[in-house]
Amino acid sequence: NADTIMSFDRADGDKIKLFDTDGVTPIANPMTGGSPTLGVMPAGGGYTIFVNGSGEIVFQSQDNDFGSLSNSDFTVA
Repeated sequence: NADTIMSFDRADGDKIKLFDTDGVTPIANPMTGGSPTLGVMPAGGGYTIFVNGSGEIVFQSQDNDFGSLSNSDFTVA
């Protein structure tokens, strides 16, 4: 089962922090680059965020902000 994000709101300054497989190194730009780490897919009235090339689901949300998820929604701080 994937985690669900219930209340993400860019207008409130919300950010997501993801870590690499070592559990220590934050992923800086997961949505772009030569090989983007994450993809977004509409699913069941919401969105599923998955790891490209693996089919692994990272999290799900019914929040419309995830339809246009970008690197600016993530932080390494």
